[in-house]
Amino acid sequence: MPVFQENLFAGKVAFFTGGTSGIGQATVRKFVDEGDDVMIAARREEKGRSIAASLDGHADFIRTDVRHEDQIARAVEATVHCFGRIDCLFNNAGEVKGDGPVDAVTPAAYTLLSETLLASVVYGTQHAAHVMRA
Repeated sequence: MPVFQENLFAGKVAFFTGGTSGIGQATVRKFVDEGDDVMIAARREEKGRSIAASLDGHADFIRTDVRHEDQIARAVEATVHCFGRIDCLFNNAGEVKGDGPVDAVTPAAYTLLSETLLASVVYGTQHAAHVMRA
């Protein structure tokens, strides 16, 4: 029977894209509860700062538009400056605009959705992996 190792990530540093609502916010809180330090890279500054402040020094926030590589690079650098390293990347940023039938999706909404979902993963992975390899 496999043995479950509790607190597998305890004492690690996690870099989150997104993290100010929904699954991301819940996961940020879970990581901190498990003993991790977390950097939240997201657009919603007031919400991000509030979440980080509520986590007793185990989280920080940097305003980041994850569609822009330079902002992801800056957020990764800030994580290393604040916590000394990155052990875990959690690509969580997402964007959903509007509701209704698919034929109502505008080109602008589609572009925002695809850029947010894809750019955050590609740029986040590129920059965090560079730090994590070291």
